[in-house]
Amino acid sequence: MSLNAVYLVRHFRYVDPIPIVSGRETRDAYLRRQLPHYEAVLYVNRHLPKDASLFTMFLGRRGYYLERSYRNEPQFRRATLGRLVRAANTPEAFSRAVSNIGVTHLLVRKDLFDRYLRDNYSAEKIRRLHGRIQKSWDLVYNANGYVIWQVAGKGTPEGSRRKKGIT
Repeated sequence: MSLNAVYLVRHFRYVDPIPIVSGRETRDAYLRRQLPHYEAVLYVNRHLPKDASLFTMFLGRRGYYLERSYRNEPQFRRATLGRLVRAANTPEAFSRAVSNIGVTHLLVRKDLFDRYLRDNYSAEKIRRLHGRIQKSWDLVYNANGYVIWQVAGKGTPEGSRRKKGIT
């Protein structure tokens, strides 16, 4: 029982709801503090077209604050990323694999994306995938460890500039 009490106290300190409940903190400020991906979500909600659709990767299936249509990887697998890696051999296959995802943008937690690739694929396959991404997608957001890529030719975010590469 005491372990449950310790857990509860630690969790309450971590969540720290008093500032928002008391009105000293806004909802947006609270969400920024609690959700590392919230700035990327705000970017989506403020800058992507209303008809944009997203595929989220490595967000733990948390897209509920997105005000655009989105899909997560089914069943916590990385099958979609695996298909992209395999399809990176040719521009045509990569284009088909991206088209099969059926979205205009990808929202990705970059550190987990990179770690997954390093843990599961050779350096050559990773290099090939990055090359296809650089040639096929526009990087429209890159901050706080999250990136948003626009699938080339699919939707145009307001005021976006074409940014090459992944950092």
